[in-house]
Amino acid sequence: MKALAGVLLGLFVLAFSAGGAQAQATQPYASPALGITFPLELGGFRLMRLTDFEARQRGLGTGIYYGHQSPFVVVDIFIYDKNGTVPSGHEPPAIAAEAQQAIADIYAVAANGLYADVRVFNGPTSCKAGGVLYQCASLEFTRTPKDQPAVPTRSLLLIKGVKGNFVKIRLSWPQAVHAQAEPIVDRWVEAFGKLLPAN
Repeated sequence: MKALAGVLLGLFVLAFSAGGAQAQATQPYASPALGITFPLELGGFRLMRLTDFEARQRGLGTGIYYGHQSPFVVVDIFIYDKNGTVPSGHEPPAIAAEAQQAIADIYAVAANGLYADVRVFNGPTSCKAGGVLYQCASLEFTRTPKDQPAVPTRSLLLIKGVKGNFVKIRLSWPQAVHAQAEPIVDRWVEAFGKLLPAN
């Protein structure tokens, strides 16, 4: 489990700190883990790409990425089970522990020099977003990509258990467009809530 956690952190760094253009997905993605199909467009966001982490190591699942161009907002979705039994909902201790681990991963990314000035100003705590209950946290940090300008960033983290899997979502956007991004973020979260299957 310790080795798996290390790999998960490595994938977290890869997914959340990568910059630049990404190739768009060409068709909707049918998730066998959740039994739902992620459309090419969801809440005004475009499905950008998919990553099969499961092919790298069992238990890591799938990464699904949506993007909104203006204002710039990215959504990272991870569906995985860590080779274990994941309880449903947002209240079980395992879900709360995974939310705490997600925050620890963000600080680990900062320790690697890819983020700076990380501040968790809300959570992890229970919340309702888009009509769905999650473990939630709100964060601020500065992205410090190599050879690029630093970008003060806001991020919303949502985690719950669904059909034996963790569903971890992070929506991130530049602090400079926060006022414009908030309603865009709310729209996507609501659309995703309607897509997500009942436990």
